[in-house]
Amino acid sequence: VYLATDLAKGDQVAAKKIKMDNEKEGFPITAIREMESVEKGGEPTFLRNNIIGLREIVRSGSHRGSIYMVFDYMDHDMTGLLERSRKEGPQFTAPQIKCYLKQLFCGLWLLDQRSVLHRDLKNANLLVNNKGELKIADFGLARYYNKPDDRNEGTEQVDSRMTNRVITLWYRPPELFLGAERYGTEIDTWSAGCIMFELLTGKPLFPGTNETDQVERIFSIMGQPNEQTMPGCTAYANYERLSVSRFPLRSRLRQASAHPRALDLLEQLLALNPAARIKAEHAVTHQYFFSDPMPCKPSQMPTFPSSHE
Repeated sequence: VYLATDLAKGDQVAAKKIKMDNEKEGFPITAIREMESVEKGGEPTFLRNNIIGLREIVRSGSHRGSIYMVFDYMDHDMTGLLERSRKEGPQFTAPQIKCYLKQLFCGLWLLDQRSVLHRDLKNANLLVNNKGELKIADFGLARYYNKPDDRNEGTEQVDSRMTNRVITLWYRPPELFLGAERYGTEIDTWSAGCIMFELLTGKPLFPGTNETDQVERIFSIMGQPNEQTMPGCTAYANYERLSVSRFPLRSRLRQASAHPRALDLLEQLLALNPAARIKAEHAVTHQYFFSDPMPCKPSQMPTFPSSHE
């Protein structure tokens, strides 16, 4: 990704070079998915504001065959801001955290309306500018999915199998480790829960070193799964070796002095049963965002020196 200038508007933009390693095979599918995911219309502006804006696709005049996606420039990513906060302070305040989280859920609500799964939601893919605006970015792993008939119960499923080798390890939901190949927006909901915990505490919730360690960390905090709390878990090869809950989520959040309503929302985001996880449109209206201290407005957010991962 390169910093560039839009000569027509005179402002800075981010130019993302599209890798054309196998040019004979045509335009990369990851780039097509990214363009389709961010370029839609007809939705409410308050939702559309939280998805990174794709301005245009351009071909380099000096480097033959080089193609770039030109996005709005954002001053920071959330990983960089959190790292700066940990090293230099100050920590984000409760109103500031609520401001960022509400924008995150508005963005996820829009993706749900578009029937898009992000599949790589993490702090590094949450971009923030010095206007206090948060935008979801990097849709290279995104996929469309088909929602079931409204009469069907359970989690939103796609009509074809998809890979479970998606989402960065720390933000990956447990069902993908168990081999789930049909899934819906609940996988992004889990990732949002991990992000929320990190904003509240300044520390990652499940910092696993490999897949086995990651699964054990999840279940040591969220509790030993069973067929009621997580259907299909007993088919996991290492199920009998999984440890019981030793560091429950409630105790970890109490140490961080989290508000009870924050804990309630977090537990709904991180439900072991994918079908029980709260949807983004309901998360936006959760009482957490309507209790003191109230979220500040993006325009009230502080500005920071440019900070990226």
